[in-house]
Amino acid sequence: MNDLQIEAFLEVLRHNSFSKASQEIFVPQPTLTHRIKQLEDELGEMLIYRSSKGIMLTSAGKLFLPYARQIYDAVNKGKKQIEFASKGISGMLSFGVSFALAQYVLPHLLGQFLKLHPHFHININAQPSEVVIHNIRERKVSFGLTRHRSSDANLQYELIHQDAVQVLVSPNHRFSRHEYIDIHEACEEQVITYPQGTFFRELIENSLHPYNARVLHPIEINHSELIKSLVKEGHGITFLPNLYTQKDIELGELIAVPLVHNPFPYRDTYIAYNEDYTDGSFQIFLEFTREFFKSYP
Repeated sequence: MNDLQIEAFLEVLRHNSFSKASQEIFVPQPTLTHRIKQLEDELGEMLIYRSSKGIMLTSAGKLFLPYARQIYDAVNKGKKQIEFASKGISGMLSFGVSFALAQYVLPHLLGQFLKLHPHFHININAQPSEVVIHNIRERKVSFGLTRHRSSDANLQYELIHQDAVQVLVSPNHRFSRHEYIDIHEACEEQVITYPQGTFFRELIENSLHPYNARVLHPIEINHSELIKSLVKEGHGITFLPNLYTQKDIELGELIAVPLVHNPFPYRDTYIAYNEDYTDGSFQIFLEFTREFFKSYP
């Protein structure tokens, strides 16, 4: 059973004529008749017959008619959605995103994307980066935005953004009036940071080690917004990526203080996907994301 057979069946009923139906769908009448015969053979029942009143439905035809209409409508809707997706009019996106990117980047990125593509259907799962990568590998999501990458041979990682780790202080902190500070000066302050054993804390400690520096007075909190709130209230300073703090800096609630020698590596943002994934909707989103991050701080 295929959509051409169902189309032939429905058109003959609509026009009450084989000849008019064949003209409508631009096929010879013998081809039209053959398609209906194939459909009847597959169903094992005659669906229509000619009478003095025109084309009539058999009892089996009456039972099949509403389902034929549903199938035909569904196929046509599916074709239109594929056509719209290929033209960027509509589409489906199902992807994973790390918690940090979901909180600090995705609202702005997705807001702009939906202004251009309001008819896209979107399903998003915010999870730790390692879970996002696992779900891409297992094809539970189509692609992902992540802060880490793995060594999977079948996964592609495109680097789309890098942001610096900075020293952040409140506007009332004495460092806010300094043009530059030394990393050792920063480490002598009360530093509000992530707990021991977390990825970001290890990155901080590994970056400080070559400079013979370490955080002397840490307050350990595993929540970036709480860290920022305490810094804003003057309870210490922090080291955080620009991605987490750009809005706070723009509002004047936090001050980024340049380091004489910044020991911290840039934090990477990737879009990850299986190497055989070429969906049209994804390609549209990928191109948009590339352009979006070109102007991102």
